[in-house]
Amino acid sequence: MMNEDEALSAYVNVSDYILEKTRLSRSRVMKILGDLCIGGYIEINRGILIKINKLPEKYQTLLTDN
Repeated sequence: MMNEDEALSAYVNVSDYILEKTRLSRSRVMKILGDLCIGGYIEINRGILIKINKLPEKYQTLLTDN
C-alpha cells in the first residue's frame, strides 16, 4: 500500500485495502494489524496507514514471496 499513489494511500482504509487484495478474513486482518501496531512495527491513525517501520522477519518473508 505504501507503494501506491501517495494521495490514494492517505484516504484508503488499510484493512479494507488488505481485504480487497487478499482472501484473509476480517478478523485475521484486524488481529495482524493490531499485533503490528502494538509491536511498534506500523502506525495507523483512524484506519489510515501512516508509517511502516521495520517489519518482523516473518512478515517480510510473506511479502517477498508474492
